[in-house]
Amino acid sequence: MNQLATKGTIQPEADVLLVPQLKPTAALSGGEQVRQYLNDAFSKRPDILLLDEPTANLDVSTIKWLEKRLKRFRGALVIISHDRDFLDDLCTTVWALSEAVVTVYSGNYSAYLSQREAEKGRQQAQYDQYVTEKKRLKKTIEKQKQRAEHATVVPKNKRGTSEIHAASRTLKK
Repeated sequence: MNQLATKGTIQPEADVLLVPQLKPTAALSGGEQVRQYLNDAFSKRPDILLLDEPTANLDVSTIKWLEKRLKRFRGALVIISHDRDFLDDLCTTVWALSEAVVTVYSGNYSAYLSQREAEKGRQQAQYDQYVTEKKRLKKTIEKQKQRAEHATVVPKNKRGTSEIHAASRTLKK
């Protein structure tokens, strides 16, 4: 039985290093800071590298440099970013977090979007089918109620032979 973890701490057995979201300072630009942090991180050889908005405040050439460095990285990358092109170029798996549930999608960011849209389409089709079936069942119940209300029972002493003959004539045809 699968259970959702709602509390606790994850203790990785791997070396994890975080490169936080950086803001330019008077001394260093965003690109210079990212290069400095990444060079330091790569020299430590972590198993998992966590990157928080790594392309923020970077120019195009520094983003290309960053992509090349990260593609050569031998460990796992966990990237949080709004830069869709960057995610498309680097990601092989996307973890989507929604309402405390993580859903794993194979492929890059564009593949994730396609899979998510297909999933939404399937869910909408299932919902539409549910609504249609609910309406059909309501109509069936309503018809059954109407039939029950209009049904008349003929008392035994009022049943005549004409009803029996009519039934036998119908059967002979």
